[in-house]
Amino acid sequence: MKYLFIFGRDPVISKLELETYLTTKNIPYEFILFFQNITILEIKSLNPKIIEGLGGTVKIAQVISESNKLDEIEY
Repeated sequence: MKYLFIFGRDPVISKLELETYLTTKNIPYEFILFFQNITILEIKSLNPKIIEGLGGTVKIAQVISESNKLDEIEY
């Protein structure tokens, strides 16, 4: 599943913190995207409570739909 991570004021450090956290906890992931304060990762399964251990992450969301056209997005 794809997950979107929204970072706070220092996204580069927050991204490194996230990668370190996942590696330390032996959670395999695949990097998809890093843009401004957002990162998208492919992770088999994720407990949303990990946000408690990530000081630089503001929000975590599961990607449930993808499209380049707004009218095709499921909600």
